[in-house]
Amino acid sequence: MKMDVGGAVTSIVEAVLPAGTQGKVLHVCVEVNYCCLPRADKDPNDIRDEFNRRALIHYIFHRPSNHTRVLRKEGLSQYLDRENGKIFHMTSWHDSCWSFDGVTQDLWVINERILKDIEKKYTEITGNEMPQTTRLQQPTHCSLEVKLLDGEVSGHGYEYRLRMKDGKTNFIQEKEKK
Repeated sequence: MKMDVGGAVTSIVEAVLPAGTQGKVLHVCVEVNYCCLPRADKDPNDIRDEFNRRALIHYIFHRPSNHTRVLRKEGLSQYLDRENGKIFHMTSWHDSCWSFDGVTQDLWVINERILKDIEKKYTEITGNEMPQTTRLQQPTHCSLEVKLLDGEVSGHGYEYRLRMKDGKTNFIQEKEKK
């Protein structure tokens, strides 16, 4: 079974945050995990040198009109707090293609980066290139956490800062100029 994480995220956004929603943003945290057993080609029970890769991708969606703004931040924690997620990068601001260029294509780029890292580690361990039959195509595990928050997105540009007010309301504003 092949996972379509981008399609799942898009469906959630459209169901939970309809176009034209004022005063709300949607936070979706995508966690993807990859597991590689480099010696399992020869012996399926050989778990020596097992290694894992994990990525947490935070998305903020804002849909005050028929356009959807998609902001992204990779993090170390699934929680959106002051230590994690201070600067978000806009991946899309569009009425129709936000789901592809803001989510699906973005996840594909992250997936390819991780897979290249896994192939490099595999080669370091085994001394061989990873066979096509062993090559991972997608994560071995994926989970989503979804939260609808009070907030607005303002400003222009590609970098946005998350500001929390009294721990209750989340505001996303354009990154301050230095």
